[in-house]
Amino acid sequence: MTPCSFIYSPTVCLRKNTLVKIGGFVQPEYIPSVDFTTWFRMALEGEFGYIPEVLGYWRRHIQNISLQEDFNLIQGAIKYSQDFIDNYRHQIESLHININIEKLKSGLAELSITAINRKDYNMALHHLEIGENRLARRYFFQHLRARHKLLHLKILVLIGILSSYLGLKIPRLLGEILRSVKRYTT
Repeated sequence: MTPCSFIYSPTVCLRKNTLVKIGGFVQPEYIPSVDFTTWFRMALEGEFGYIPEVLGYWRRHIQNISLQEDFNLIQGAIKYSQDFIDNYRHQIESLHININIEKLKSGLAELSITAINRKDYNMALHHLEIGENRLARRYFFQHLRARHKLLHLKILVLIGILSSYLGLKIPRLLGEILRSVKRYTT
């Protein structure tokens, strides 16, 4: 599962004829996954449904490709999303859903910049979550050394560093704090 997909592949049931119609699982050469790229393409063929129950778990550990390649996956997902909009624009518009495509493309460009600016911070959070405290500290310190960071992010990084020394796994809490701080500072 890529970090930007909310549909967990092991929990999916799909129609084989739809998958065959789109040419099988979609795997661009620059993304080592097929989940969200396939869901994007299948979304043009019909509706999705869901079952509001837990159908699987995502076990995260240091060998996960999605952890090791997090930044590349995010950048690849953004590029794929931009390419998808360009390649399927007419089909997207024919769905008659209220999407401002230009605003969406602009948002993807901003997301790409944000991903670049927060690469070390996100890697630190991933490593902190799985108990790789030494690696978490390394990424937190790299993030601190960057000149473009805001004060509230530096405070969160310091909390992350302290957490790594104390052996606390609090990235979700740091994410909640970040969202709260951003609400009051923007």
